[in-house]
Amino acid sequence: MMCGRIFRTLVLFSVISHCLKAVVLLVSEDHDGSLLVVTDAGGFGVLIADAVDNYKMSLADFDPATVKKFRETFPPYYQCANPMDLTGSAKTEDMLKAGHLALEDPNIDAVVFGLQPIAPGFADPDVLAKQIVEHFGPGKTQKPFVVVEWGGKYPDDRTIRTILKESGMAVYSGAEEALRVLSKLASYQEYLTARKSIHSEVRLRRRDDE
Repeated sequence: MMCGRIFRTLVLFSVISHCLKAVVLLVSEDHDGSLLVVTDAGGFGVLIADAVDNYKMSLADFDPATVKKFRETFPPYYQCANPMDLTGSAKTEDMLKAGHLALEDPNIDAVVFGLQPIAPGFADPDVLAKQIVEHFGPGKTQKPFVVVEWGGKYPDDRTIRTILKESGMAVYSGAEEALRVLSKLASYQEYLTARKSIHSEVRLRRRDDE
């Protein structure tokens, strides 16, 4: 019992630590918190987009190079928009490629990976989750990467969420929860940045007074 609690605490600490380190990029002189949603379910992608708006964040516009590469990589019925909808025809490798394409876009500060794990082209749940960790887990990206796993309370969903959480990734069961966390972390980073600026100004004034 005690070992289980300690393990869950360590996992939670890993998730929070990873989020805090990554979210610094959301609010800075060069970043305004623009998000990209990658999903295999267009309807759920719209729910994420609505949550982005509700929490006063913004959806990014693609760099032209991203649009060009998307059209060269994927079939024409995949939607090159934000949300980026790969439809129920998506395969595991398609989702991974789209995630990397999103992270490489200079206009994008964070990625929300909306996953409905029932697409017939997806790998088995444990394999799918391990590949997501391999490509986008802690230390693998320079931008915040948040997973929204839509499946529900079935064994496959628990398998995916457990593997992602135990790796230290941020994974949520709904858009509101994911965007609320990103929004709070971004606000906290704004506060830290403002406090640092104030402290710097105070130190400069003290030096001038001396």
